[in-house]
Amino acid sequence: MPQIVGQPITGVLATDFAHYTPEAVPQELIDGGVKLAIIKVDKNFIKSATRCAEKGLEIAGYHWCDITESNNAQRDRTLQRCEGLPVRGIMCDVEQYWSSWEEWYAVYVYKTMAWNLMKQASAQIISNQARDMFSLFSKEIYTFGYSSMNFIKEHCEPYSDSWINNYDWFMAHYRNQPTAGTRLTWQEVKDNWMPNYEPFYPTALQRKKLVGHQFTGDHIAVKGLYQEYFGKDDPRNKYALADINVVDEDWYNRLVEKEIPSPENPPIVIPPPEEGEIMNLAGIVKQNVNLRAGHATSYAMVLSASIQAGASITASEYGTYGGEEWLHITSINGAPVDGWSVSTWNGTKVIEYWEVVTTPPTDPPAPSGKAELISFDATLEDPVTKEQWTQSWQKGI
Repeated sequence: MPQIVGQPITGVLATDFAHYTPEAVPQELIDGGVKLAIIKVDKNFIKSATRCAEKGLEIAGYHWCDITESNNAQRDRTLQRCEGLPVRGIMCDVEQYWSSWEEWYAVYVYKTMAWNLMKQASAQIISNQARDMFSLFSKEIYTFGYSSMNFIKEHCEPYSDSWINNYDWFMAHYRNQPTAGTRLTWQEVKDNWMPNYEPFYPTALQRKKLVGHQFTGDHIAVKGLYQEYFGKDDPRNKYALADINVVDEDWYNRLVEKEIPSPENPPIVIPPPEEGEIMNLAGIVKQNVNLRAGHATSYAMVLSASIQAGASITASEYGTYGGEEWLHITSINGAPVDGWSVSTWNGTKVIEYWEVVTTPPTDPPAPSGKAELISFDATLEDPVTKEQWTQSWQKGI
């Protein structure tokens, strides 16, 4: 009997539908023991997901995290394709290290460029893009991740250490595989090729967050996954090579019962004030910070220069993203703006803020010149100082 290495994941079978798997036959997968289809959300997704749903095969979508495209655009397109289908979650696929698709095609498709000349994104950029992509999806649907220990180690660490445990993960680790292109029955896969080893996973990842193991990578051809399909046992059927996963059974059961909570903290919108009152956040910048179009450092800067220490700000909401707290800034020194800034960075408070409630006057005052907020030297923790600041803000002096 083969020696067991570590703590292998045991449970149920899941398989990916890649872009080269346009023709899947869900009943053949079900007959083979597959419980979950993880389908790439591309032009084939609606067709494949609909077929699986009609046969009762559970589905999740997988989304390729593309560092060359806007995260918001990626999220919107993927969720639009999922609309109306019983998608249990989105698996974010973290594998891209190149910063140009044109160069990728030149290297791997057209063979006109050496791979070492292809531009690679930094670990910080790759990690931040993935972090923000996960965050956007997790506000709408249960989100989990896919990658490999080597990719995370080489292309994401140490920046991914701070957020990786916010999510459950599948890890790819291929220790024992048949020769590429081998035709097998599902029973042969279960009898001879199920992993007896624990997949490698990043040092920073807690073992309890490891819920899936992709143990074959484009080596096995099995019934149910096709590039072209003409009918049951038709010799013209062109098989697609399979990526097969074993999934923790408890995780799978929670997934299909929709009992897995989203780990993200959504923006904490200030509750509506009593009638006749206006509630806001006010604060003082303690260290220079940037104003960005969204709540992550990957978003573009709204202003060409930093918000300087000592500036007075107001904000409308706050929330925690990627381990840092962010404020939705509405004004700087009385001038209206619309953008996001960190209020904490690496555990340090960079904007001190508090809630402010004002009562608008019955008759609006006559227009006056540009309001300037008073400055003071007292500590921000002094309640008198905050009261002084609030009064000045209310009066517009």
